[in-house]
Amino acid sequence: MSPERIQAVADLGPVVVSDEIYHGLVYEGKEHSILEFTANALVINGFSKLYAMTGWRLGYLIVPSEFVRPLQKMHQNFSFQPMRLCSGPDCGFEEAVRMWPG
Repeated sequence: MSPERIQAVADLGPVVVSDEIYHGLVYEGKEHSILEFTANALVINGFSKLYAMTGWRLGYLIVPSEFVRPLQKMHQNFSFQPMRLCSGPDCGFEEAVRMWPG
């Protein structure tokens, strides 16, 4: 999105929720973040796209300080964890054998 268009969105006034998961994957010009234009924004981003970590689903959120505690309370009701790293095709096999009854 062009800087002028991002500025127009920022000028609308409400809190902006910006999904910037593809931030950094720009092949012409310079990438821009909503945070360059307003501090009144929640930015959603992650590592998997930019760093080719497909499947890891590791992300982060940048928010104004007044949103930190309410979001912490929301997060306490969800369970997120990164996948278990496997060392080969038998990943989890030994654990399944140990747990097998009989």
